Amino acid sequence: MDSTPPEGINNLLKDAKGFVEAFDQSLDILDILEVFLCTTNDIIENVEIDMKYHVEFQDQFFKWHPYQTLHNEQNAYRTANNRHKSTGKRHRITDDEGHIIDIIG
Repeated sequence: MDSTPPEGINNLLKDAKGFVEAFDQSLDILDILEVFLCTTNDIIENVEIDMKYHVEFQDQFFKWHPYQTLHNEQNAYRTANNRHKSTGKRHRITDDEGHIIDIIG
């Protein structure tokens, strides 16, 4: 996975440096905040979040194995829950970064 920040974040950091310089020049803080918020909102609207949810199951040796990757959290939960009911094994849902969303069973 690429660790470089998105283009919008780089622009935001450059704008933040400009805001600090403007603040040092005794500009009105409300004007600085207004420009900063407008810039932040533009970046948020243009960033697409493509979250993936990974369903994994646990074997008898307590090791986790991948089962399926889904783009919708509700579908991932439904898949993990149905599979838990049919196999009796523990299932968990994680995100792309490995954070545990839920453990079923």
